[in-house]
This record gives sequence, structure tokens and C-alpha cells, in this order.
Amino acid sequence: MKKSYLNIFFQFVFLALIIEVFFFNETEFDKFILLKHENFIILIFVCFLINFLTTFLFKKIISSISHKKLNYLDLTSLHMQGALINEILPAVGYIFRYYKLKLSSNINIVEYSVSQFLWSLFSLLVYFFSAIILGFLVINSYIELISLVILALIIFILIIKFRKKIYKLIKQILIKFKKTKSFINNLKNVKKLFLKNYIKFILIFIGFAIKFLLECFLFYSAFSFFEVDVSILQTVYILISSKIITLLLLVNFFGLFEIIFTLSATLIVPEIDNILIFAVSLKTIHLISVILIITKILFLKKLIIYK
Repeated sequence: MKKSYLNIFFQFVFLALIIEVFFFNETEFDKFILLKHENFIILIFVCFLINFLTTFLFKKIISSISHKKLNYLDLTSLHMQGALINEILPAVGYIFRYYKLKLSSNINIVEYSVSQFLWSLFSLLVYFFSAIILGFLVINSYIELISLVILALIIFILIIKFRKKIYKLIKQILIKFKKTKSFINNLKNVKKLFLKNYIKFILIFIGFAIKFLLECFLFYSAFSFFEVDVSILQTVYILISSKIITLLLLVNFFGLFEIIFTLSATLIVPEIDNILIFAVSLKTIHLISVILIITKILFLKKLIIYK
């Protein structure tokens, strides 16, 4: 409950900040330049691609750990609706998606939770590996590298050695709850399907890499339209740092990514001005694309019904 109040408080603070910046902060800079740019439609189109790829990858994940049949139009619609709800009430959109999927496709809590976990994990891994490859995260010495490798090996060996005891302990804890047998059976089924479809998950991971490239293109294009002089590498650094921090933070509220993005951009490229206006403008474009996708799907479903 305290966390919910904290999220609501941050949302009001962020909204107050946006109102102050956009409507009471006197400046000659056109605050709506990104929304009025002649290539505005390009940003909307790229947002469309990113959002459709997002729902496509989520469908592939949940289909790979479940035998349930999912309607892509329905999944896309409820996924985008959940995204809108999350902007207003953080985490509520995830609950909305689960209950909608449970009603429409009989998806159980294990299948949904594992799908959301894999979604976050793949996203984090893509940003993390991109940071290493592009030199954003640098290992400065062989000692650091060897230490990381040794630590990873120790953790891996301990998990393998005590896997049966860990599994037994988790099982004993779960037995205390109702419907535990069903829960464990669902967990076993998900595990079997995950191991069976590991090649699909490799392809899904590649899909996340493509999504990352589209996000880089979106942000770099938006910076260009916003008349901000930054390199592609700086754009990628700002995006990676913002995404990783947002994913790792436990607190989530409307405007969190925009605030982190603003701080990252200021640290990486200090000479950038009006970066918060840029971030909010891009968020507006994203929300417009989400609303358009939901509207389009509702229209398509009505056409299918009337045919």
C-alpha cells in the first residue's frame, strides 16, 4: 500500500514538472517541435513496428511454454491496453493482462509469470550485452575479468551441486499453499516446454536484438528531428543506460523512464538542452501509436465479425 502511495506521489510530481516545463517555463524554444515535425509520421511508424514486435515476441514466448492457443489480434489489443494502464497505475496493467489471458485463453499464473520473467530477462540481457559490445561497460583489467569468471563459475557449480536440495526446499514451501499440486504440475509442464523449445528462445532473443536496433533508430531519428547534435553511439549509450536502470529499479511510476533518460542524457552529453521536453514528446508519440494500434485492432475485429 505504501509503495502505491509512493508511485502516485511521484506521478503527481512528474505531471507538475511537465506542466511547469511546457506551459510556465518561458523560452524561445519550440517545445512541440517533435510533434509538429514534417517527419513526425516516421516516428509514429517506427513506434508501430516496435509495439507490434513487442506483442509478437510476447506471444512467441508464451506460446513456447504453453499449449494454449492465442489469438494474435486479441493478444496485441490487451497487451497494448495493459501498457496504457501501466502508465496510469504501475503494475496494474500486468494484472489486467493476466486476467484477460486467463479468461480468453485459460493461461495459468505460472505460464504468465514465466513469460513476463523471460520478457524482462531477454530485454535486460540484450541491453547488457549491447553495453559490453559497444564499450559502455568496460572491464579494465585481467584481474576483474578473472574474478567475474570465477564468481560466475562458483555460482553455477553451487546451483548444480545443490539443485535437488533447492528444488526440495521450494517444493516444501509450496506445499503449504492451496492448489500447490496444480501449481507444481504447471511448473513442470513449463519447464519441459522451455527445454524442448530452446531453439525458439534463441530466435526470440534475436527478435529482442532487432527490437533494440529499432529503438536505437527511433531515438536517433527523434534526436535529429529535435535538432540535437548527438552521435549514434551517444544515442545508444543514453538508451542502454536508461533502459537498464529502469528495468532494475523496483519502484515504477509514470514518467520514471523519462526522468532516468533525462539524467542519463545530461551525464553522457552535458551540452544537450531541453532533454526532458524531448523525452516527454517521444513518450507522447509512443502513446499515440499505442492508442492507434488498439483502435485499429478493434476496427479489424468488427470487420471480421460483420463479414
